[in-house]
Amino acid sequence: MDKHTPCATQFKHNKFGIYVPVCCSFKPKQNEKIWQELDWESKTKGDKIRTIIAYKDEQVQKEIVDILKKNNDVEIIAVAKNAEDTYKQISELKPEMVFTGYTFEDNISGLEIIRKSKETLKDEVPVFNLITNDISKENFFEAKKILGEKLNTIIKANTEERYSGIIEDYKNYMNLHVEI
Repeated sequence: MDKHTPCATQFKHNKFGIYVPVCCSFKPKQNEKIWQELDWESKTKGDKIRTIIAYKDEQVQKEIVDILKKNNDVEIIAVAKNAEDTYKQISELKPEMVFTGYTFEDNISGLEIIRKSKETLKDEVPVFNLITNDISKENFFEAKKILGEKLNTIIKANTEERYSGIIEDYKNYMNLHVEI
């Protein structure tokens, strides 16, 4: 082991050697009750930001994926090209962040995805970044009312600088709000 876990303590330069186990360890992402109650995986620093990309146009979706893959702080856990699949991925995978288009071919808006995600995940709803040029002021305020701070931004231009800035801002925000 080379980092702290809930079941092992790291002691360097002591008479017991490099590590002194204090109890049994469980592997991450397991179903043991202690692991689930401690929720250790969500509290570890330095992990990648688990992200879903959802956009109806495959070429634009690929551009976004390519931009985010360059960022070592992002782990793309799923991509989706319709609203139903986007909601399903969000509810099953529980990402930390979602980059999603606002309109999909199945005529479901990003606002509906936000509404359903919030109903299902409550406080665990991910941070949303909406990719759109056509959100009305009313819908923007409705999304903000539903998500609060979890509605991060509206993206109108898919540039590497824009996405890198979003990731950097998120990391800085999370570092300020980490429980110790």
